[in-house]
Amino acid sequence: MNTVALREHIDSTLRQIAEQHGVASLLATRLDDLHHSLHLPGTDAATALQRFVPAYVRQVPQLLEATTEAAAGRDEDRRIERALGVAEQFLLGPAAGEDALAGLENLLAGAYLAHRLVEEINDRHRVRCARPLLALVATLANLVMHQLLGEDFANQLDAVVERVGDGLLRHDLFAAPADRQDAGQAGLASGQCSWPDPAVQAGIALRRPDGQPQRSAGLVARRSAS
Repeated sequence: MNTVALREHIDSTLRQIAEQHGVASLLATRLDDLHHSLHLPGTDAATALQRFVPAYVRQVPQLLEATTEAAAGRDEDRRIERALGVAEQFLLGPAAGEDALAGLENLLAGAYLAHRLVEEINDRHRVRCARPLLALVATLANLVMHQLLGEDFANQLDAVVERVGDGLLRHDLFAAPADRQDAGQAGLASGQCSWPDPAVQAGIALRRPDGQPQRSAGLVARRSAS
């Protein structure tokens, strides 16, 4: 996995988008499409999205590296690497030309796919081994990105994650003996202790039933805002 090239591609794409058209201006067109369950700073919502998007996208290479490292030495490490490679190939695909909006959508789609694949792998490890592979809760960030991409397109990407899960990861992922699972715990202990949520850092939250922002997404289902 060439995360160096991935970082360079992400940085150059974000710079190109910023030079052609401010990211905040592009994202401002999406504000009305965001679900009412998402709470953004009332006076600076577009800027909140502008902070969120680069942080979400730039987190991808580190997430891919950490997931690969945490799974190293397991029987499933090659399957996981191939699954994460799907997101890498998506992100490093052909450039979108001179259309800044198309370039932004391509970048966001690849980042969402990567985050969702990592989330899928993490969830499968939690089910099998009673603990996550990474100390990661991506519910809110992925929900925000799902809304930015639009329901139809994001659902198509979710379907890709399901196909990768069924095809490359399969139902027996992390179904190793206990001594193999202990190695995964060592990887978790020595790796990233916690991952900052780009949405929370940008001041985005879920609304409580009383309309007030809920500052922690917790384990709220990703589709709660659908």
